[in-house]
Amino acid sequence: MSEVIQETQPVEPPALPAGKQRRGGAGKIIMLTMLVLGTVGAFTFSKYKGISGGGGAARKGPPPVEAVPVVAAKAELKTVPIEVRAIGNVEAVSSVAIRALVSGELTKVHFEQGQDVKKGDLLFSIDPRPLQAALDQARAVYAKDSAQKAQLQAVLNKDMVTWRNAQAEAARYHQLFTQGLISVEQEQQYKVTAETAGATIEADKAAIQNSEAVLKADQAAIDNAVVQLSYATIRSPMDGKTGNLQVFAGNLVKANDTTPLVTINQISPVFVTFSLPEKELNRLKQFQSKGAITVTVTLPTDAGHKGSGELVFVDNQVDMTTGTIKLKAKLGNSERSLLPGQFVNVVMTLGDHTDAVVIPAAAIQLSQDGPYVYVVNPDQTVALRPVKVGSTLDTQAVIEKGVEPGEMVVTEGQLRLTPGAKIKF
Repeated sequence: MSEVIQETQPVEPPALPAGKQRRGGAGKIIMLTMLVLGTVGAFTFSKYKGISGGGGAARKGPPPVEAVPVVAAKAELKTVPIEVRAIGNVEAVSSVAIRALVSGELTKVHFEQGQDVKKGDLLFSIDPRPLQAALDQARAVYAKDSAQKAQLQAVLNKDMVTWRNAQAEAARYHQLFTQGLISVEQEQQYKVTAETAGATIEADKAAIQNSEAVLKADQAAIDNAVVQLSYATIRSPMDGKTGNLQVFAGNLVKANDTTPLVTINQISPVFVTFSLPEKELNRLKQFQSKGAITVTVTLPTDAGHKGSGELVFVDNQVDMTTGTIKLKAKLGNSERSLLPGQFVNVVMTLGDHTDAVVIPAAAIQLSQDGPYVYVVNPDQTVALRPVKVGSTLDTQAVIEKGVEPGEMVVTEGQLRLTPGAKIKF
């Protein structure tokens, strides 16, 4: 018996229409989207309603505003100095460029560059031999002319004797002529001889006068040679500090050369020159009439080191290009910390301002409308108040308008403040 084996084919489910398949997939997407939106809505609702853990009631209203921590200070009445500040420049009271007055070889330099020197100290030596020879020559000429004058004087004395003898003979022969003992020709001959002797005397005197003039010229030449010889040694004309040496020993120097050998500056005391706006001139004159005005200077790199002096010069005109006027103060500079050419900070104290409203300078803020401060109200809020700032002194500022004595102003924490903001100390 043969066995018949039949293959079983898998039975496929009936296919749905295409429209129904699409509607089923879209429904799943819509349900998923609604589920996500519901979850987000529930989270948002719980966040803004503030569901408490334990099922409590939801909070009402906005969260409380936090107070801004600040530091404040009280406005006080004080007596403060009236100061005017400027940038100044140090100048030497006296500056001398040392130049040679005679030409020659520079044989020796008697100081070190930058050394302090006193008036009369020897600085340079120039070869004196040519100058000494010129002096010896001038003296020799004077000696020769002196001998010539002595010779002329001897001639004068001789001619004086001859003249007196001629005068005596002329008188005697004139008497003989009056007695008729000699002729007119003989009497006239002796008279002419006497007159000639007198003319010779006058010539001798003129020669002696000329010799005296020559001797005066010779003496002037000697004096000039002595002065020229003194120029061979150059001494300091004042107390001061030497600068850079321009010519060294062994070089040939020229008289009145354009390049100085060295420059000496007097740096104790010194001048400090600065300028102020012309609007300050009237106020300056008012305080200057009451007494000396103190000027204090500090170095930009060392504010702790101060020097003080007095205002000694106010220029007689205002610079039209800058609208400023030049002033000078004189400082002792005993420590020699200031050197010519340095820039310094200048503070000129005109007087004292009594009952001035003073606050810390840190309280002042700047805006497009000008300076302002935050004033603390009694309810621990702040108010923005514009102010008019006067002078400043170190860390303090004088307020001319905007703050009353006793009011509290914020000195730290202004960046987080707005008008009406709550604060805490």
